[in-house]
Amino acid sequence: MHNTASLPAARLAGGPLAHVIDADDIAIRLIVQSHRQSGLSTVYTDLLDFEGHEFYIRPEPSLTGTTYARPWTPTTWASRSASGTPTARCR
Repeated sequence: MHNTASLPAARLAGGPLAHVIDADDIAIRLIVQSHRQSGLSTVYTDLLDFEGHEFYIRPEPSLTGTTYARPWTPTTWASRSASGTPTARCR
């Protein structure tokens, strides 16, 4: 939650299975810890930024007319990720 005042309402709405996090509290804790421990801000930056984790959209004609679930079957996913071709084409 970005708005700390709405935290109780979010927890009530989420129920017992939801984990609502106060973004302001987490940010403050990260900043304080970064000042206390030299080099920790670099670790947090590497963990929390999106550099190098972009999505690149490309056409995949072989999937035309199939269901949305088909490309995500374990066999298809394993063969595509093991071949290394998606990564090579994206860059």
